[in-house]
Amino acid sequence: MNELVSDFKTHPLLPGSLLASISDDPKARRLAPFNDGVLLKFNKQTTIENLGDLQDAGLISAEQATKILATDAQFVRYYRDLTLNISEVSDVTGCDELSTQRLARALFSARLMSEYLKILTSPHLSYEKTSTGTVDLLEASSA
Repeated sequence: MNELVSDFKTHPLLPGSLLASISDDPKARRLAPFNDGVLLKFNKQTTIENLGDLQDAGLISAEQATKILATDAQFVRYYRDLTLNISEVSDVTGCDELSTQRLARALFSARLMSEYLKILTSPHLSYEKTSTGTVDLLEASSA
């Protein structure tokens, strides 16, 4: 399982298996979970190929795929721009270059996953009723 979620050979921020794992309704995913072989296939494909497969399987809509593709491209572009300056950032901060690289990847990956969740999660699944009112947990996580 660790290999599935730490495979950055095809995508620099998030393995395709993570995108596949959060696609569709959680109940449907529990009834028909992806096995490791299928998840590994998602890791070896590009985001465009993964989105096509998920659309063909009826797990995401065309609108969701378009939003994911645009968001993904933006995050990858910004991340790659930052990686060109990692040496300088690590020099200025006095941090190890590899540690700086890992921190940048972790922060970009976490935020991209949050954006994926916002696009793919039905609103009724991300709201929580509290004593002070209703809170959108996904929205609150990025505030």
